[in-house]
Amino acid sequence: MESQILPDPRIRMGPVPDFDPGHTFLCGQCFRWTRVGTKTDASSDRSRQDDWVGIAGSHAIRLQWDGSCLSASGTTESELKGWWRPYLDLAENYSDLKLKLSAGDPVMEEAIRFGHGLRLLRQDPWETLITFLISQNNGIPRIRSIVNTLCTCFGEAIPFEGGMLHAFPTPEALAVLNSCGLDVCRAGYRSAYVIRTAQQVVEGRFDPNALSSMPYEEAREYLLPFHGVGVKVADCTLLFSGLHRSAFPVDRWVFRVMDTLYPGSGKTTKELQAFAKDRWGENAGLAQEYLFHYARSHL
Repeated sequence: MESQILPDPRIRMGPVPDFDPGHTFLCGQCFRWTRVGTKTDASSDRSRQDDWVGIAGSHAIRLQWDGSCLSASGTTESELKGWWRPYLDLAENYSDLKLKLSAGDPVMEEAIRFGHGLRLLRQDPWETLITFLISQNNGIPRIRSIVNTLCTCFGEAIPFEGGMLHAFPTPEALAVLNSCGLDVCRAGYRSAYVIRTAQQVVEGRFDPNALSSMPYEEAREYLLPFHGVGVKVADCTLLFSGLHRSAFPVDRWVFRVMDTLYPGSGKTTKELQAFAKDRWGENAGLAQEYLFHYARSHL
């Protein structure tokens, strides 16, 4: 069922099935969402309303979630429809996707039950590319810290709720820096990746519109020449920007997850991706996120 925009001072959307902000924003696919308040039903000790503030590109929003409906503030109805609704992938029928993924697969069925409200975001490809360059050999809290510092120091200010948030930096803002200029972010060796990739983008070597029209394998090859980009970062960029949902990023953690939950699925990236393609097809990336989210709490 598609969500509907309903008349309300806070711009209320609802109902929104197959969604939970905690599952979606804390599963490792994005790093600029923060839970800023939770109301609890004292009789059941269950959350009745979560408040989240998120920034994507040059847009900021506050979302309130009551377990069924989303209410938005800090935005306009036009921006909500044109930017945030596609970003949150609210038009996609996740009930059908979950049924397809879990058919005859009790492991996936359990992972989906645990992360039932997870949706794959459709993030800006430039922002996704840089954040996953930063993610290499990094934990989620540190990635969030580096990305937030990067935005605070080099992104345009966004007036929001009487204060200021910051947009994700443009390629031009980062391309003029040197590694010392990024020391404030404490990104280490990744600083060189960020700066050189920004320079390559400014030089005209990155076209998101071209990327969106390419088949998956061609799109991945298109990204690999960027400085610091390997197969995993390329796959994360394609998956979490919503360009290719069949991408199945593999790192050491995914090797562990697959070896534990699907013994015999493969010992190399190529083998695991072949297994995922054969088992989950065009939704392999969504399958990976359900498994990753589940494994972080269970393995």
